[in-house]
This record gives sequence, C-alpha cells and structure tokens, in this order.
Amino acid sequence: MEFKNTEIAFRHLNNFKLKKAYFLFLLISYHRLTKIGLFFIQLAFLLKIPIGWLIKITIFDQFCGGESAKNVKKKLKSYQNLILRLYLTTL
Repeated sequence: MEFKNTEIAFRHLNNFKLKKAYFLFLLISYHRLTKIGLFFIQLAFLLKIPIGWLIKITIFDQFCGGESAKNVKKKLKSYQNLILRLYLTTL
C-alpha cells in the first residue's frame, strides 16, 4: 500500500470538508492566534456564553469521533469500510 498518494487518502472528503480542515489547520498553525482563541474560549465558558455549538462544528468535528460510544463506533466502522475500499482500489 502506498501512503504518498493523497488523492486516494482524501477521496472520501468533499471540497467543503477539505477546505474546512485546511482552514482550521491554517489557523492552528499561528501560535499567537491559538493562544488568543484559547483565552476567548475560556472566557466564554467562564461567563457562561453558549459557544458549545461553535466548538462542535469546528474543533470537535475535526478531532473527535463522537459524543458517545455509539457515535464513535459508527465513525470507526465507516473508517474501516473506507480503508478497505481504499486498499482494494490500490491493488
């Protein structure tokens, strides 16, 4: 299996998801921006400003498998199927 072909690795993602991930990682790459963002997130939680929805559609969506074990299992199953399909297409 070849891991250098990013076209195969990201074939399952649409343009919106790819651009969203790129933008998120671009923002995270700026250390000062990350520190400022963390400060404002902590401040919002301290002031009880409801920002959970924003965290969920950005950071959580990119880095977490789900909110429950059932969600995580479902996502893992879809990744297992995807990996199998990707492997079979590279043969």
